[in-house]
Amino acid sequence: MPATDDQTSDLDPARILRLLRGAAALVVVFGLGLTVWLVDKAVLNPDVRAKRPGWFTDGVFDMPFWLPLVATVVGGSAAVIYVYVRAARRLKSGEDLYGNSYRERARDGEQL
Repeated sequence: MPATDDQTSDLDPARILRLLRGAAALVVVFGLGLTVWLVDKAVLNPDVRAKRPGWFTDGVFDMPFWLPLVATVVGGSAAVIYVYVRAARRLKSGEDLYGNSYRERARDGEQL
């Protein structure tokens, strides 16, 4: 890709907002799809258990495998969506998310 002197097209707020919304939508679709798939597998295989490894001898540990896995997927998806939505709100309110980035300071010739 040829280098250009004017990189402002890369930092167009409308473009960044579209990318953030698209990324959040993809995480929602992926998170819901994976959650539905895991719940389906949990219904088909309710006997799958999480157990401690044989070398770990401190107490008995036997619990359902599916609940922690589904909670991890839902919690992780929610955290990523929160970050994307928060960034989109900040951008929509007029904040320059990249204003103090290394790229901007390096372009302006500022000593780091």
